[in-house]
Amino acid sequence: MKHTTHNFKTVATKGGKQYVEVKDRLLYLAHHFDGEYSIETDYRYFASRKMWVVKATVTLTQSEVTNTYTGLAQELESEKYGTVNNTSALENAETSAVGRALAMAGIGIESGIASADEVRKAESRAERNKLGKPEGEVLKQVSVPPDAAVTDGQKAELTHLLTHDAFTEKQRVAALAALPTMSEAAASQAIVTMKGRITEHENKKA
Repeated sequence: MKHTTHNFKTVATKGGKQYVEVKDRLLYLAHHFDGEYSIETDYRYFASRKMWVVKATVTLTQSEVTNTYTGLAQELESEKYGTVNNTSALENAETSAVGRALAMAGIGIESGIASADEVRKAESRAERNKLGKPEGEVLKQVSVPPDAAVTDGQKAELTHLLTHDAFTEKQRVAALAALPTMSEAAASQAIVTMKGRITEHENKKA
């Protein structure tokens, strides 16, 4: 099922190529697709790397024929204040995954499967690497013995911190699911990160 006749709006990236944004792929689906559709997303959180992985599934039904397309995306949480992934790594990954699933369906692929959103992020990461400041630098984990598991005290503190409204319901569910497999060092770092996020959240409300 291809969608090549629609005149998509494109934007130029630093490289000069024209790409379609995810929002425009979604707008096409909502207003121009002649059929029924659904979009579902599933996610997994890898606490040791502070990484969200999202799978998006787009189902299109047209002329009584149903096709399913999937897209995957991942994002690392960032401790750098002011960056998107400081507060919205999961949401960022979800947007990319949906955009890729729509591209797999042939929607908005004028310059390839990647969306303008993804290309901008890649260019931004490349620029940070040139400056010697990779976004993942602050995410390096402390090496610990394999038997240094998360303590009961850490579990209790993390569970308490997750009740704060600085975290979304999706983040709570994923973090709680990952808690049993955390190492003591990872839990300690998570506590520091979560306290920092709560402080930033409160400062924004003030």
